[in-house]
Amino acid sequence: MALAGTVGWLLVSGSGKFGGVVIASSTFGDTRAIARLLFRDFLLPFEITSVLILIAIMGAVVLGKREG
Repeated sequence: MALAGTVGWLLVSGSGKFGGVVIASSTFGDTRAIARLLFRDFLLPFEITSVLILIAIMGAVVLGKREG
């Protein structure tokens, strides 16, 4: 509840920044801006996350496989 309140307050406050990180900008929701962030600025974390998700999917398949 406190987290949701904090995020809501940060989004409606005029600054749009939290600790130097921009959480809302004039290009909020712009597809090109999101693609630029994912594939240029945050490429390594994006790739690491996709590998971790792939490993989790494979683990779920192995755990969910029935023997027989």
